[in-house]
Amino acid sequence: MKIDEKNGGAKQFVVGSEKLPPGKSVHVHKHDYAEEILIINSGTGTAILGDERVPVGPGDLVFIPQYAWAGLDNTGTADIDFLWLFPKPGMENYFRATSVPEGQQPRVLSDEELDRIRALHREFVTYRDDELKDYTPAAAE
Repeated sequence: MKIDEKNGGAKQFVVGSEKLPPGKSVHVHKHDYAEEILIINSGTGTAILGDERVPVGPGDLVFIPQYAWAGLDNTGTADIDFLWLFPKPGMENYFRATSVPEGQQPRVLSDEELDRIRALHREFVTYRDDELKDYTPAAAE
C-alpha cells in the first residue's frame, strides 16, 4: 500500500503498487463502488476494458470506469510494475488481505481462504469468473 488512511493518513483516496509476472493476468473484474486508474511504470502487456484489448507499456495510464469489466495480461518478458488508484477507500482492505508487503515472501492462499476474503470484500470487487483463485496464465490471442 502506498497511500491510504493507515499509510499517510489519506481519507479520500487509496494508491497501491503491484508487480505482475510475465505470462500472468489480473483476472477480469469490476468495481461497482468506484472508478480506477492504472499507471504502468514498467513492463508490457494488454489492458482489457470491456470487449476491448489495448497494448500498454511504461508511462501508460488506463482509466477504468465504475461498473466496467477490466483486466491486465502480462504479455511481455518482464514484470509489469504498476500503480492502482481509487478515489475512495475500501479496496485497500482486500489488497491487504491478499497481498504481502514488498520484500516479504508471498504465501499461497487456499481456495477456502480466498473465497472467504472475496466474500468479505464483495462490495469492492466482483470477478467475472469466481472460480479463478490467483493470477493465471495470460489469455492466448
